[in-house]
Amino acid sequence: DGWMIGCVLILPAFREHGVATEALTLIVDDLKLRGVRSVDAYPKRGAQEAGELWNGAESTYARLGFTVVREDAKRPVLRLTF
Repeated sequence: DGWMIGCVLILPAFREHGVATEALTLIVDDLKLRGVRSVDAYPKRGAQEAGELWNGAESTYARLGFTVVREDAKRPVLRLTF
């Protein structure tokens, strides 16, 4: 069973405080409990501005253990497998 994370939207007042990392950690933990085998994410590579980060930052996914399974200059596919 594979899932994907499409959007990670954090209100401006809560950005740069680890909220996205904490939220994604809770989501990943919940998916593990539900028996999900993998989760994919599609961050925009090189995104700098908040308006470009609605898929989540590639660095956040990397910290959570996601790895690149398909390279793409603009939109790589990252996967976390349990």
